[in-house]
Amino acid sequence: MTLGILDPASLAVVFFFWAGWALGIWAIVHASRTTDAAWGAVSGSRVAWVVGILATNFLLPTLPFLFPVALIGLVISIVYLAAVRPQLNRASTARRESTVS
Repeated sequence: MTLGILDPASLAVVFFFWAGWALGIWAIVHASRTTDAAWGAVSGSRVAWVVGILATNFLLPTLPFLFPVALIGLVISIVYLAAVRPQLNRASTARRESTVS
């Protein structure tokens, strides 16, 4: 059975592709807007995260034989948003509280 034009497998591929893009954009915007002080407080590089997310979500998946890289991009975006983003937010909050006190 198909759902409209796409069969379920194709629908899943399209979903993961667009989910990777949406999460990738969110991660890149967050990484770009986070202060240098917060990045200095966590282990990681803003440039490495942004380049990794850009490459795996937007550049490499455009080549037909590298489309599976889009799933890797989705995973990288999820790791950034679930693990790195909370650390950066805590570092930013701690920095703000130390300057207010």
